[in-house]
Amino acid sequence: LTQRMLDKGTFDLQNAIYFFNGEIIGSANTAVINPGFEMPGYSTDDFNDVNGWSLFRKAEAWAPKAAVTELQDAPEGRFVAKLGSYTQGLYQPIAEMINPNARYTLEFDVSLLSNQPDWQGKQYPAVMLSRIIVFEKEAGNYNFITVLSESYDTLGMDPGGFVRLSQSITIDAISPFVSRKVAIDFEQRHTWDSENPIWAESFVAIDRVRLLRKL
Repeated sequence: LTQRMLDKGTFDLQNAIYFFNGEIIGSANTAVINPGFEMPGYSTDDFNDVNGWSLFRKAEAWAPKAAVTELQDAPEGRFVAKLGSYTQGLYQPIAEMINPNARYTLEFDVSLLSNQPDWQGKQYPAVMLSRIIVFEKEAGNYNFITVLSESYDTLGMDPGGFVRLSQSITIDAISPFVSRKVAIDFEQRHTWDSENPIWAESFVAIDRVRLLRKL
């Protein structure tokens, strides 16, 4: 057996467990595909090769690309997703059909890798946006989404180790979102104020993504 074969076997087993849990009515991990970004098993900025994950929003032609990259202190396995203040965001539609009277919790590990000052030498805190959403039309169509929950988390200005972030939302029995498919997404910026942009580059690493369901 090669290490690549072992990595692939571990990935397949992990996904099988998550998909099994996603079919259980009650408390479970939902079926997040490739939650630790261990596949395809090599560093890449081509998300056509990254199981489960896709990119959203347009990036400028000059902007760096979001990527899966190897990181020595990754919380889970060897690889992480790397997003930056100029890169596209990252999303995944989940196979989970939203349960009534359920509490959904999105958890993930994030680390600020770098944070450069702007052209005037001023440094700004890096901010991580994570959301639980529903696509109103086809998955990936960001013109028609409903945000169920969102969290803007300030990571500070200085790079540091991984921290665990989480947010939760409760779906009641009469919610119009019952039996709809849920999705999750991530984006990193210094600000989302398009009228007052901050031109400074920063990067974060994301790992160990979980969407938990509890009745």
